[in-house]
Amino acid sequence: MLAYGLDRAAWYEGSQLSASIAIDDEERYRSEVFPHLWSLGRIRPVKATPDGVVIISTTGPTGMALLALHLGPR
Repeated sequence: MLAYGLDRAAWYEGSQLSASIAIDDEERYRSEVFPHLWSLGRIRPVKATPDGVVIISTTGPTGMALLALHLGPR
């Protein structure tokens, strides 16, 4: 799994860090991060439940994930 934030990317195998990459220029971003980015699926809509949870389906080249966002106080 690739985790990316601003100037650094990290590859994980399970819970173990396997590689850490400094993203210090546009070429590095284009070659190391961009091909692996996840995006909101156009076909899969965002759903909201009556109790204030928003469900978002994301897809990427290595799989998919469902995210649940809890809105408001808990």
